[in-house]
Amino acid sequence: MSNSVLPSSPSDQSNQVASSTLAKSIAISIKEQAIVWLVGFIIGILSLFSSKITESIRFAINSADLGSKNYEQLAMDLSDFIFHAELIEEFIKHDWTTEKSLKPLVMEYNSSVSQLRKREYVYLAWSDRYWGKDRTETLQEIMASVKQFDTQIHTLNDEFQKVFFLDDSGKKVDPTLGKQAIELAHPFLDKVRTRTEKLLIDLAGSLKPSTILSYFL
Repeated sequence: MSNSVLPSSPSDQSNQVASSTLAKSIAISIKEQAIVWLVGFIIGILSLFSSKITESIRFAINSADLGSKNYEQLAMDLSDFIFHAELIEEFIKHDWTTEKSLKPLVMEYNSSVSQLRKREYVYLAWSDRYWGKDRTETLQEIMASVKQFDTQIHTLNDEFQKVFFLDDSGKKVDPTLGKQAIELAHPFLDKVRTRTEKLLIDLAGSLKPSTILSYFL
């Protein structure tokens, strides 16, 4: 008997073709699903990082906006105090201390001190959180000098009371006492001016849009 191989029947050939087609279909399906999954995974990762970047940028912008508002208010309060402190120093130094000339000035000076002192710890807290340790220390030094200047001016309270409430339109602050108080107060005002200028210029540079954007470039 010969060992010849019998030819495949049409049904066997059909089954083989069907199996091959099914295998290819499955392979193609798996490949497509893998691609879809991979794309979805990549999109998810990018979205995650994008969200974090977006949140970081939003936080920085919000902080910068609040920082600008606090900077402007601090600059106004310090400038207002320095202006009125210089005026009161000038008036007492030149003996312009009648009730008519001095009383409005003292009231405005007291208002500027109160405004600055009222917000002192708000500024210090904000500075400690957003402006850094060095700037916070500078601000503390400024506030300490403000208080020391104010203490010296308050040594003239009795003189102010005499000028404002005695029935004598020509009454003035005692020139000797006034000069002594101003000589003691002046160095503190000079420190306030110098440190305020340094702090505000430094802060103005840190709040520029280019400086904020540099954190993300």
